[in-house]
Amino acid sequence: MMVSHLLFKWLSVSISLFSYTASAFLYELTFNVDPGKVECFHQHVVMKGVLEIHYQVLQGGEMDIDFSTRSPGNEILRYDERSRTGTHQVYTKEGGTYEFCFDNSFSQFTPKMVFFELYSELQEISFVNGESYAEKFETSEVEADVKNRMKQSFVQIKSSLSIVRSKLGKIKNSQSHLRGYMKRDRSITEANFSRVNLFSGFYMIMMIAVSMVQVVTIRSLFKPPSHQMKQAT
Repeated sequence: MMVSHLLFKWLSVSISLFSYTASAFLYELTFNVDPGKVECFHQHVVMKGVLEIHYQVLQGGEMDIDFSTRSPGNEILRYDERSRTGTHQVYTKEGGTYEFCFDNSFSQFTPKMVFFELYSELQEISFVNGESYAEKFETSEVEADVKNRMKQSFVQIKSSLSIVRSKLGKIKNSQSHLRGYMKRDRSITEANFSRVNLFSGFYMIMMIAVSMVQVVTIRSLFKPPSHQMKQAT
């Protein structure tokens, strides 16, 4: 009975650990910032951790924008001026609402399309009151060697889940960055395609017009003299 009770507690701690690990989040946005405007986003953070920020300007003008991040105390944590792309790590030392702003006020005519990604990863995984649940067991419930094994198992599980969580987060970030680069490259390609089509049509019209002028000019040179010119001679 003691062993079954112990295994049940071990399973419950493993499940709670997995649930706690899944509390990280990943947000992706693609939006437009109108000329002379500022677009801001807010994210509430409960506990200390790391916020990973990535953004790219996909299209519009010189493909640049001003970016800033503010803490709940209105302190500027990161600031980029006229930047095309940026990647930052912000350590959230306090809980509260963090602000992320994209400023296109320096542009008077051109809107900007921006890809924005926000990823949060907790710094460490804690159990009940920050301690391993195995430490809550009474010595009289299990033998000392079983208790030590349980502690080692908890440490191994915690380390393995932390590694898996970190690698999954890096994979998600890499995929998001690649999607952002793909969107930007596609936007540039489509803009170049439209520009090529426009100039091709313009040159075609110019060639037709020049050809018609040449035909009219050449025909006028070989045109026979009119009836009035014959009478004059």
